[in-house]
Amino acid sequence: MRNTTSFQIRSRSPRSQRELAHWQQRRESWVGGLDAGWLFHGMFDHLPGLHFFAKAVEIIRRDFAQAVSIAEIATTVGQSLRQLQRQFRTALGISPQEFLIVTRIVAAQRMLEEEGLSVSEISQQCGFVDASSFTQHFRKRVGKTPASYRRALAEREL
Repeated sequence: MRNTTSFQIRSRSPRSQRELAHWQQRRESWVGGLDAGWLFHGMFDHLPGLHFFAKAVEIIRRDFAQAVSIAEIATTVGQSLRQLQRQFRTALGISPQEFLIVTRIVAAQRMLEEEGLSVSEISQQCGFVDASSFTQHFRKRVGKTPASYRRALAEREL
């Protein structure tokens, strides 16, 4: 398994290096679990050389419920697919596709917590092809099926 937590910060100013180190620490704390922090509300916009990355994150956050092609996102932000993949690996330690899936899972978790929709409806609204693939991705990242996650939430509230 590749160690994704060790990458070098390359920047010109000490302030940018401190900011990148700060976001690296935050990223490392997010990689272990799903957190709303995965949705990054513009936190990379001001960092040099990462504006393409910030645009891609914003597109994924905005369009996660649709059929999203990472290659199209790369073209839209003016990068090659490989360059965008490297930027994601450097900044987050994950691929853009994994970021898209995790964004969908976080949105699904919120829907499971707040809305009375069925698992099938949630999977469609979050951009998954079908309920089966949604359940598979959800279980892999959360450790429970969507239905058992919802039951566990209901038991905690009692």
